[in-house]
Amino acid sequence: MDFINGQPCWAGLSTPEVDASVTFYREVFGWDIESQGPEHGDYRIASARTDSGPVAVAGLGAAMDDTSPSDAPAHHDAGSQRSVWHLYLHFDDVEQSFDEALHLGATAIIEPTDVGEQGTMALLHDPAGAVIGLWQPGTHRGFGAAAQPGCPAWFDLHTKDFDAARAFYSRWLGVEFEQPEGFPDTYASAKGPEGDYLFGMMDVSQVYPPEQPSTWNTCYLVDSAGDTLRRAVDLGAFAMMDADPSPYGFISAFADPRGATIFAIGGQ
Repeated sequence: MDFINGQPCWAGLSTPEVDASVTFYREVFGWDIESQGPEHGDYRIASARTDSGPVAVAGLGAAMDDTSPSDAPAHHDAGSQRSVWHLYLHFDDVEQSFDEALHLGATAIIEPTDVGEQGTMALLHDPAGAVIGLWQPGTHRGFGAAAQPGCPAWFDLHTKDFDAARAFYSRWLGVEFEQPEGFPDTYASAKGPEGDYLFGMMDVSQVYPPEQPSTWNTCYLVDSAGDTLRRAVDLGAFAMMDADPSPYGFISAFADPRGATIFAIGGQ
């Protein structure tokens, strides 16, 4: 896939139990997951099987202590480190975009860092507290496909400060936010300079408990959102949203056995 600046391009799981997470997501989404070898820190790449062949859809790696949120949902052991999914946005120049974000009120977590020949990454907190990744590709472009079974279908920012987040991403990414027809004014879609819709943003200030931070979320396309949720729960996940209807399909959400939240969209 080709990406423009500010477009979601990769999702990575940071987990203290990589092997267990590999087993879980392989069963839930049917992904093929392979290690990149010790030279890449045993980072795992998950691939979905599409009509055109296997495509990369996610990464799984060892947890980094400074990027795991300190909150813990009620179902998770607050005394143990939890897993978390990070979403990365594409940038042609990570260093420049990172500095621009800081100037607009973001705070640094990991400054721009080369990941071998694969690319350059960085992590920051947006002004509303959500963790967002930056990725400048080298040999690794990002998602191999979208909107196919097992592949990412949509991305949402759940923010506890809707106005601050909207102002920040508008200025940083040069996107315009529009309220989709039939949606409440607590939701907006980000429209890129080329007219493509890149991600959504939802006001969760009245929904999330005080201890739960703003988050970025990835939604994967599946045959059945209900069946996917049931498989996940059978494997130890915590159901967060049943297969609820939406204008685009049924959506379910769950926290994996180590607390990382992920969404699925598809048939009922």
